[in-house]
Amino acid sequence: MKVIVAEDDPVTQLLISETLKRWDYHVLVAKNGLEVLALLAEHGDVQLFLLDWQMPELDGIELCKKLKTSRGTSCCYIIMLTSKKATENIVQALDSGADDFISKPFSPEELKVRLKVGCRIIETENSLLHQAHHDGLTNTLNHRAIVDVLSQLWSRSVRDKSSLAVLMLDIDYFKRINDSYGHQVGDYALKHFCKLVKQELRPYDSLGRYGGEEFAVCLPSTEADEAMIVAQRIRTCVESHPVEYDGLNFTMTVSIGVSVFSENQQSYKELLLDADRAVYDAKSKGRNAVVFAK
Repeated sequence: MKVIVAEDDPVTQLLISETLKRWDYHVLVAKNGLEVLALLAEHGDVQLFLLDWQMPELDGIELCKKLKTSRGTSCCYIIMLTSKKATENIVQALDSGADDFISKPFSPEELKVRLKVGCRIIETENSLLHQAHHDGLTNTLNHRAIVDVLSQLWSRSVRDKSSLAVLMLDIDYFKRINDSYGHQVGDYALKHFCKLVKQELRPYDSLGRYGGEEFAVCLPSTEADEAMIVAQRIRTCVESHPVEYDGLNFTMTVSIGVSVFSENQQSYKELLLDADRAVYDAKSKGRNAVVFAK
């Protein structure tokens, strides 16, 4: 796990960082709070912090406050290091957002145990956050999460005049799969479908289960012609990879509606509605088709 160590004393910084490396932590070091914020610009996935209280430019207390207010829903666990031992100091540190408090000097064994506690809490919170944002069956974003992603991307497009595309995917005749083979096979088919779709997306694209057998894909920085290419790739990939389950073998197809951001739209809901209408057009044209929203 990555950990940022913020300590202005070079000897203490070296001692702590070398100790953590021996325990297989990926250590990033900083001399003050401003350097921590700079590190986070490149390593935004860091969730574990060891912060000295007294540092120049931006001390541990003020840095705690900034981290807790700027990380949003992302979990971060902060251990404050200080020679201050009075009760009011502990209260001040915890009140600023620190999760734990270690008085200097401290033993390596104490630090090791407290870091393990922090790692367990981070893993638990990450798991709970994942469950809250993801569909339990397909492990894609759930309805609320994919809509939140689209809303944020739409706002960015309004602000930056950047391109954005949305795909609505609706598996053709999915009810027949459940009726013919049972819901267990239907569930497997949904997971198989999502695996194929993810193969055709970039790491920063988003796939979410919009409802039932309907899925939404958000493609940031994507123009109309590029979105149509992605949609056609997905359609072809799904059609050419049959579902194979417990001796069964059958082909699935998907109808896809494509819409793109326009400055005339009043909200992300219009972008989504356009894609949904295009899906309806694709189905009315015989299914297994890609239609661009008019």
